[in-house]
Amino acid sequence: GRNSAVEQLANVLLSEDSNYVQDLLLRESARALDVTIRDAFLSPLEPLRNLPFPRLGPITLPLELAKASLELQAIDKSDHKKLENVRILTDALNKGRSKMSTDNSSGNTRSGSFDFPVGRIIGEASKRRLALTRIGVRFGGSLLSVQSERLRERAKKRGGESSTNNDVAERLAVRGADTLDMLTDAISSLDSNLAKRQ
Repeated sequence: GRNSAVEQLANVLLSEDSNYVQDLLLRESARALDVTIRDAFLSPLEPLRNLPFPRLGPITLPLELAKASLELQAIDKSDHKKLENVRILTDALNKGRSKMSTDNSSGNTRSGSFDFPVGRIIGEASKRRLALTRIGVRFGGSLLSVQSERLRERAKKRGGESSTNNDVAERLAVRGADTLDMLTDAISSLDSNLAKRQ
């Protein structure tokens, strides 16, 4: 029963070849990681984004590029929702972990409690080294793809606004998205090459 269920779960999640469930988990994990990293690194820099500075042509171009880059990486409403979801998930996992350790340390073993078979999952994962390598490669591709989509979306939003800084931000976003797309294609090619090695 339970061992069979763990094995079936491992077969889907740790499949060497891509599948819908795995792709969905990789993509959503990439979105969560993207927004979490941007929030952690950019929150302290947020006040700099709104600082006015004189436009002096080539002299202030580095400042314009820095400001445009901060604008493109800024956390928006949908990002705040993703961050809240990450916090809810993290809290739930931490509460479950602390409850399990409290129950185990006090000697309470409830009948019918679900004891997650971590050792069994690790055993299944160790059997699938090539699959894990390919999943890691696909996760990298998902992360790049998520970032590229975000940059293109922000470039579209800025396309209708008229301002020198928005023009710089739009061009920076499009160039960045194009570069990320090339990297995503290279990663996809790497995954295909790994698949041929079998």
